[in-house]
Amino acid sequence: MSSDRLMRIHSAGFQAMAERVLRVTELTSRLNVLPFEDEAGKAELFEQILGRPLSTRVTIYPPFYTDHGLHLDLAERVFIRIAAWKPGRLGPGGNAAPSPRCSSCVMGG
Repeated sequence: MSSDRLMRIHSAGFQAMAERVLRVTELTSRLNVLPFEDEAGKAELFEQILGRPLSTRVTIYPPFYTDHGLHLDLAERVFIRIAAWKPGRLGPGGNAAPSPRCSSCVMGG
């Protein structure tokens, strides 16, 4: 691995990433206990987790887990159920990596 992809443990960047992971863990914990019909609550939490609004053409049924939420690009017509994702693009031409026991479906063509 090239040195430009490494992060020193005692660096400010590592500390910021560690804090982001803890914050997103808190947010996903709240997301995963919301009532199924609370669409507004889910949308608000996903916006905080992803750093931008979730597309209305993406459906995610909690539970949902991610490391820090940033750089996770969900294409349109994506449905996720019981998911944990690594950063990347999920959908056509995507490079996101699902975790074990993850179910997803890309709908349409």
